[in-house]
Amino acid sequence: MYEVLTYSLLANLTFSFGSFYFTIYSKKISVLWMNAFKASVSFLVITLLLILNQHVFTASLVEKTYLLVSGFVGLCIGDLFLLEGMKSLGSSRVIMMFGLSPFFTGIGSYFFFNSVLPLKVIFGVCFMVLCFYLLSLERYKASGHWHLKGILMGLTGVLLDDVGQLLTKETFNENLKLNSLEANFFRASGAIIGFIFIHIIYRKINLKREFFKLKPKDKSLVLIASFFGAFLSLYFYLKSVSLGHLSVVSSMAGTGPLFAEIFESVRTKKAPHPLWWIAFMCFLFALYLFAMT
Repeated sequence: MYEVLTYSLLANLTFSFGSFYFTIYSKKISVLWMNAFKASVSFLVITLLLILNQHVFTASLVEKTYLLVSGFVGLCIGDLFLLEGMKSLGSSRVIMMFGLSPFFTGIGSYFFFNSVLPLKVIFGVCFMVLCFYLLSLERYKASGHWHLKGILMGLTGVLLDDVGQLLTKETFNENLKLNSLEANFFRASGAIIGFIFIHIIYRKINLKREFFKLKPKDKSLVLIASFFGAFLSLYFYLKSVSLGHLSVVSSMAGTGPLFAEIFESVRTKKAPHPLWWIAFMCFLFALYLFAMT
């Protein structure tokens, strides 16, 4: 369990860092460009690592199909909704919505994998959801209103991401030799295929032109954010998915807004709201319950 929690924490930390800048460049350029760019960076890094390691693929045709569909649904379509929500609400608010993932994945795991959660884990999930609620309440008190379009976009993105999670978990269950790097390769490939279809059918995505229009500092930031928020976060995330119960992994998404709030506090030089500290205590108690399982 400790290994699962560690990988989940690292996944959420790197994703929160990347999402902070994904939001900025989604506004500066476009949501579609930002999603396609980070997916491309992730795909290129994964491909390079597989070549350097002389990796031998172990996934069957069916497993590859599951992973490709998972990438298309979660990393292409789902992330388009997520970044659209972040563009409207900000990264931390949308990341809060991942607090609902344990419900989605828990239901899916029960029906697809006949997987039942231990009682301590159920209580841990409840405290993660309470953490999510307190963070949402804190944001509502700060803004005074809910952004319904952004919320709908964010929730749709979370739901599609969870569908991708279920497909990926099924693949790991079927193939115990599958590693996270290979799984990420096919998921990233599914996302790239999706963006190619969008480019041909719906709207052209000028990755190179928009990138070279950026200032040198912005080029560095968008590359670093894509590396951390797309490649590293997915690598750590799939490591945790391969080792742990999907609802526990999903519950750890509650750490995302905590990290996002820290980044925001450093940027604005303002201390977090008291509700944030209560949410943080709920998070620590949930971690304790998970570790005791």
